[in-house]
Amino acid sequence: MIHASAPAPVRLTIGGADLHIDAPQGDGPPLVLVHGAWTGAATWALLTGPLAADFSVVAYDRRGHSRSTRGAEAPTRRRHEDDLAAVIASLGAGPVHLAASSYGALLALELAGRRPDLIRGVVAHEPPAIALRSVPEMEALFAGVGEQIAAGDAPAATRRFFEDAVLGPGGWALVPEPVQAAATGHTPHHTHPEAFAAVIREVLSSDA
Repeated sequence: MIHASAPAPVRLTIGGADLHIDAPQGDGPPLVLVHGAWTGAATWALLTGPLAADFSVVAYDRRGHSRSTRGAEAPTRRRHEDDLAAVIASLGAGPVHLAASSYGALLALELAGRRPDLIRGVVAHEPPAIALRSVPEMEALFAGVGEQIAAGDAPAATRRFFEDAVLGPGGWALVPEPVQAAATGHTPHHTHPEAFAAVIREVLSSDA
C-alpha cells in the first residue's frame, strides 16, 4: 500500500519492507531509475533534472538501501525484481522505461524478460553479468571484495570496489559526496555484511 501520493515522496510497503520512492520530476513518458548495489537514489541526482525535460522521472531506494528498510530476510535478486515490479505498478502510469546501472541493470533486464507488460524499454549500464562469460580477474576481485565485507572491513572494500572495478586508481576521490555518503552509509554491505557478501556470490554464480 502507498502511504502518500505524488508529487510528494512516498513509502511503498511490500514483502515486509518500506521502500522510499522519490517524487516524480518532469512530464512525459514514465522513466524509473534503478541504482546499483553500493548506492541509492542519490546516485542519479545529476541526471534527474536533464532527464525530466523529456520524461516523468522516478528514482527509488532499493530494499535495504538508504531510506528503504530491508525486511526480516536477506533479499534475493528475485525479491529485488519483484520490488521493482511493485514500484512500477504503484505509479499507475502503464509500462515504463527503465534506466539502470550495475546490479540494478541485472534486475531491470531480468524483469523485462519476466514482465514485458510492465516495461517499454531498458537502458542497462554496465550490468555485471560475469556469469555469462568467465572473466577470472573480475571474479577474483568480486570474491575478494566479498571476503573483505564479510570480515567487517566494508569501508576499505567500498573504496577497492570503486577504484578497481569501476573508476580506476584515484577514482574514489572523484565520486560526488552524496554518492560517497550513500556508499559508505546505510547500504547493505555496512548494515548486513554477510547478506551483501551473499549478493556478490549470487552475481558470480551462473545459477543466480
